[in-house]
Amino acid sequence: MRLTRWLFPALFIASPAAAQSIGSAAAINHINETVTVCGLVASAKVVAQQSVVLAFDYPQPTQRFSVLIQARDRMKFNGRELTMVGHRMCGTGVVKMVDGRAQMIIQDSAQLVPE
Repeated sequence: MRLTRWLFPALFIASPAAAQSIGSAAAINHINETVTVCGLVASAKVVAQQSVVLAFDYPQPTQRFSVLIQARDRMKFNGRELTMVGHRMCGTGVVKMVDGRAQMIIQDSAQLVPE
């Protein structure tokens, strides 16, 4: 009984914290936090040096939140990043402020999954 009483709380302490899941409009309130942002991919645009910007819920340039996949990381997506338009996706990572909007840099395909 005593072992169970001490072991059970220890499991919660040792478990890594899961990222909080939020909508794209709320991302602006979580700058420099690790969260999971979910929404409809409204547009995909290839930008400087073949990086890709996925705008969530509103197409560029009116998006409130976007995901940036840098050119060096695009091979990890096998071209799927451009087929996500019209699909609900969730990106997990650190939200940054870029040009007055919330943005997350995704470096691995495991960070961007269907909702």
